[in-house]
Order: sequence, then structure tokens, then C-alpha cells
Amino acid sequence: MSHIKEIQIASDHHCFVVDACVLVDAALATVLPSPENPRQEQTKEWWDRIHALALAGESTIYIPDICIAEAFKVVAKKTWVQELLNHPQKTKVETLLRDWVTINTKMLKNPDRIVPVHDISTNRDIIISVDRFLKTAITNGCKSLTVPDLIVAATAKYLIDFYNFRKEALHIVTNDHRLAKLIRACEEFMAPIEPEKHQPDKILVSGK
Repeated sequence: MSHIKEIQIASDHHCFVVDACVLVDAALATVLPSPENPRQEQTKEWWDRIHALALAGESTIYIPDICIAEAFKVVAKKTWVQELLNHPQKTKVETLLRDWVTINTKMLKNPDRIVPVHDISTNRDIIISVDRFLKTAITNGCKSLTVPDLIVAATAKYLIDFYNFRKEALHIVTNDHRLAKLIRACEEFMAPIEPEKHQPDKILVSGK
């Protein structure tokens, strides 16, 4: 079982794979005057740090497309089912999420552009990996993991295999305890970053 280690930012171009929980918690903490729980504020701190690194071209954030869809579904549920958000707050959260995960055409045409956040489509190679991670999940007592959770793990493996990210430079960021448990059980990955447990100032270091 792996344990979280310091991330030397200057040592490599790091990749952060973010799940829906992190997106929603960071957005809620940004919009709501009083976040629902401390986890959201801690998640916002992590998102602000890794997003700033990505905007500076020092890292890249990858989000599976299914997690983006899941994030908007969670916001809708918090509005219409749980009644935790009013309509103006829902609009602000959704606008913020869109701003984070999209890039305008003018910027795309810029030859010196930096694309901080990339969405990853669920392709054949990722789908095939889901079965493998499901087996690992069941073996390690994570039977309740959902398909989006498994796709996060499969996407991270896809980035290592096809984008040539080193294992040490790829970091999965999640607030889902079940997914974190699965990632810790996989030799392919470093220990996951769990914003409610880890402080960015203690993990992200700038020295070589």
C-alpha cells in the first residue's frame, strides 16, 4: 500500500487527474458564502494550487469526460433534490465549472497557448481497463465503486501508457474514500491526493 509523498514541482511536468467530487467541492467552496463542510474549503485550496500550476504551464490537469458530466449531475441534485443550492447559486457553480473545463477559440488559436485543463474521452483502451480495475476493487473490498470511479483509475493508467507520463509524475486527486482505497492498492500509481486529509503546502514543494 502506497503512502503520499512530497511532489517536487520543478522535477518534472506533473499531471493531476481530478474526479467529479473534487470539481464540485472546489466550485461550491468558491461560490457559497459558507461551505457545507470543511472538506470543500480544503478542496478549493488544492484546486487553486494545481490550477495555478497548470495556468503557468508547470503541470496539466486531466479530467475524464464522464466526471465532468457527473459534476453537473451532482450540482443539479444539490439544487432540485437536496435543495442545498438556490437557482442563482446553481448558475454560478455551473458557470464556474464550464470556465474551468473549457477554453475559448481565441486562446486555442494562439500559438503560445497553454491549455491547463484537458478532458479525456472514454475510449476503447480506457473501457477495456475498467474490467481490470473492477477486479482489483473487488479484491480489496471496494465493491461499491461506480463506473465513473473506475474510469478515473482507467484514465490515469491510459495517460501513463499512451501519454508517457511517469508514474511518479501522475497524481490522482479525489475526495472519494473508496476510489482512494483502490488507488492505494494499485502498484501502477502513486498514493492518491485526498484534499480533506492532505495540505497542499506540505505536499507540493518547489525545490528540485
